[in-house]
Amino acid sequence: MVSQINFFYVKLVAFSLVICVYSTLFYTMIHCQYNSDFASFYSAAMAARQGNNPYQSLMSSFLPIESKTMVNLNPPIILLLVYPLTYFTYPIALNIWLIFSITLGLIGAWVTFGLVFSQSFIKKNWLSLYIAYLLLFSTITCLDANQVGTLLMVCLMLGYYFYLKNYDYAAGVLWGFIITLKLFPGLLLFYVLRQNRLKLFAIMLGTIAFSFLIPLLIYGIRVYSQFYSALTSIAWYEHSWNASVLGFIHRVFIEIQHIDWIIPAYIMAALVLLSIYLYSLTADNDQEQINHQPFCLTLVMMLILSPLGWIYYFSILLFPLLLIWAKIIKEKGQSSQTATLWLTSLFFLNFPSAGSSSYLVAHYYDRTRLIPFYFLGALTLTYLLIIKKKNLTGYNDLTIDESKNSFLIITFLILAFSFIVPGTGFLLRLSNACIY
Repeated sequence: MVSQINFFYVKLVAFSLVICVYSTLFYTMIHCQYNSDFASFYSAAMAARQGNNPYQSLMSSFLPIESKTMVNLNPPIILLLVYPLTYFTYPIALNIWLIFSITLGLIGAWVTFGLVFSQSFIKKNWLSLYIAYLLLFSTITCLDANQVGTLLMVCLMLGYYFYLKNYDYAAGVLWGFIITLKLFPGLLLFYVLRQNRLKLFAIMLGTIAFSFLIPLLIYGIRVYSQFYSALTSIAWYEHSWNASVLGFIHRVFIEIQHIDWIIPAYIMAALVLLSIYLYSLTADNDQEQINHQPFCLTLVMMLILSPLGWIYYFSILLFPLLLIWAKIIKEKGQSSQTATLWLTSLFFLNFPSAGSSSYLVAHYYDRTRLIPFYFLGALTLTYLLIIKKKNLTGYNDLTIDESKNSFLIITFLILAFSFIVPGTGFLLRLSNACIY
């Protein structure tokens, strides 16, 4: 009983910490108006609206301290998505975007919970599940950077929900749109073909064509040539936040000073990984016991094969992480090799790197930036999906003895570690009154 009460207080402390840190994050974001990624979206949409090149570094005269924004690297559909917000002042547009992002994240997480767990389990544990989601380093990073990770997550997971229900039009529109917005979810086309969903495949292609056509009609062909020029000028694939195989190869070959080998090595590695993915991708037509492993593998391989698999997209990995976690609990294998590998993957995927200036306390960054934590985490998760857990079913109804479960405690400690570093940074940011 004492252990159970202690675990209750652990969850209470975790909930209080989440509320405190996120309140600080949102307050400083709104009050200080940092030069975040949304500033680049906003300035790019404003430039396109005025007939200027949206794919260049632009001056952010709307910020408290005028500075140049990062180059917007999203396809032209993002310009139309943000276009209505350009009719508001930047502070109001930022608030709308923030509410939009938070809401989409909570919806995406809820859809994920509903596919992984039974309704009775969710009813008992929904708060704990949401605490775990909010503790993820990718969640807080996405919101801090004002990125589109939550939009990506909700489109992928809602699309998968409709896919399972055979609502091809809804799934096709969502998946086609998100492919147009981020490109790397294009791996879904291989997944849909493998599952022999030809109608869905056609709807996705139609949505992609339509989504590419609208910016073409509004802004002209020039906007696509500007987008291509911006993509080809990227020189920071090796950033520690990049979990892709290209990011890993980039770091290795820069260190050994063989830059000319980067692209050939990436093409070879990508072809090998794509072949492994296609070979491992299975079709499952058993409607009574759906195997989610093929879709989970697709989500992970999206990030590994993409040239830019940024950490703020890692919310899409919540689905495979929870499914494997549920499988471990269900099979009572908390001390198994699979559990150890899962914890290792969770640690790597949530390592709190200091890639953002917000994380003022992460002075260890210079000593860890060469370690490909996120690539290793994604690779470990891929290994689990291909070798260890080939059959992952949903709607799991679990019984957990919290008082004797060291596996849960280690999971919580990993999440707490990944959350405390940025959380402390946000608190310092608040005390330093908006240092830029």
